[in-house]
Amino acid sequence: MLEVRNLTGGWGPTVVVQDLSLDLAKGETLAIIGRNGVGKSTLLELLSGRARRLSGSVRLGDTDLAAAKLHRRVAHGIGHVPQEREVFKSLTVDEHLLISRRPGVWTRDKVLDLFPGLAARIGSLGGQLSGGEQQMLAIARALVGNPQVLLMDEPSEGLAPVVIEQLVGAMRALTVDKSLGILLVEQRIDIARDLADRFVVMDRGAIVHRGQIEELDRTENLAELVGLTDA
Repeated sequence: MLEVRNLTGGWGPTVVVQDLSLDLAKGETLAIIGRNGVGKSTLLELLSGRARRLSGSVRLGDTDLAAAKLHRRVAHGIGHVPQEREVFKSLTVDEHLLISRRPGVWTRDKVLDLFPGLAARIGSLGGQLSGGEQQMLAIARALVGNPQVLLMDEPSEGLAPVVIEQLVGAMRALTVDKSLGILLVEQRIDIARDLADRFVVMDRGAIVHRGQIEELDRTENLAELVGLTDA
């Protein structure tokens, strides 16, 4: 579904991601792991069109997205859940879902079924939501855009354990559904192990290791090297 070849880019003149290649199949979840500052978030920003691509290709199915603007990538099927959530403080939950929706299987009602806590806050402003509710809204907002590929940047960061458990349950439902390809940046090794089919390790803007998710249990030194943690 998603094919990235020799992607290099970053912010302004600064190169963060260098000569990176990866593939993602429909229904597959790929965990991107590594220490802070190695380029994981920038990789997702390059794929969504927010960071500056210097070279390399990004293809979604038969469509070349390398030079496409952000809104065109959304139209072609790239959904992004950014690390900072970026909800609009002055818009209600319902308004977030209204302005983001595109035709497809993910409707307002379906995402509210996935996140019942949002249904109870449907008229609340984004600025009135807790951190966990904002994260749920960020995911729901991306889903009603009916993407083919969902980019998720550290969805568990800064959240209470009970909220993480709820989020992981919803994300597990997405992975079981197999209708989306998911790129998941995640520091928590237990969450990556629970949700992903494969993993890649990034260091200094490049992929330095690839494997099936089961290999995480057999690579303890690698886990320590990249600074991953369990719950």
